[in-house]
Amino acid sequence: MARTIAEIQSTIKQNLEERLPGLSTSKVGEWSLWQHIVAVAIHSFELILDLFRKEIDDLTDKITPGTLRWYAEMCKRFHNGEDLLFDEKTALLYYKNQDDKTNEIIKVAAVSEVTVITGGVSETKLFIKVAKEEGGKITELSADEKYNFVNYIEAIKFAGCQTEIISTKADQIQYQMRVYHDPAIAHDKIEDGVLAALEAYKTSLGFDGVLYRQQLIDAVMSVEGVTTVDMLSLKHHRFKDAEGVWQDIDTHASLDAGYFDYSDTKDYKCLLEVKSINELLKA
Repeated sequence: MARTIAEIQSTIKQNLEERLPGLSTSKVGEWSLWQHIVAVAIHSFELILDLFRKEIDDLTDKITPGTLRWYAEMCKRFHNGEDLLFDEKTALLYYKNQDDKTNEIIKVAAVSEVTVITGGVSETKLFIKVAKEEGGKITELSADEKYNFVNYIEAIKFAGCQTEIISTKADQIQYQMRVYHDPAIAHDKIEDGVLAALEAYKTSLGFDGVLYRQQLIDAVMSVEGVTTVDMLSLKHHRFKDAEGVWQDIDTHASLDAGYFDYSDTKDYKCLLEVKSINELLKA
């Protein structure tokens, strides 16, 4: 992890004082200025190393066969309607038009490992939840698409691995939030930006298919001009739940479908209030 500039400066100063006693203690002395310049350069380099390490770790998690991230990544590489071919040289399965993304229909993939007990015998099973994008909206696979996808997973999965493919209607999320913004930014611009950020968050969920309350707030806070967010209410309704049954989301919600839509029903319609920060400060 990258050290702060102050920490690096302190180390440099300590080393210099040990080797060159009697140096000026002036903060504007030439050696002090060079000390700061070198500390900034080292700090920048260490930040770059941290980013590089994170990128390598993410790639390793994604490409290591058999990991949950690998399964999620392979889901998104599925080509609907195309045959998988076997490369005798590499012993790998591939598509003839591997680089053609036209038939890559999986937009959302959530993979979880669960221990289930059947007939008194426990076994580990992978639950793979997927959805596609159609007309700009995330939705479940059709019967034919799901059939093709199931066969694809059967072909690529590890021998002996039990899988269950789920592609159902989206979980519903209902929020009531009040967003306060810089009065210098137009109300309409803030509202449009918040709605766009909420939509972007909806399609950016990780491979675990979990909605985190704080991440939703952070998505709104990232909009230029937003000062703070008051999440008045956040609720979750699963497709299998009875009508009118909603659960409050405290920290997170595991999505049965692996993805979600914002509710627009009459009784559970999402509510967004956009106000100037001045209204909050005057209260």
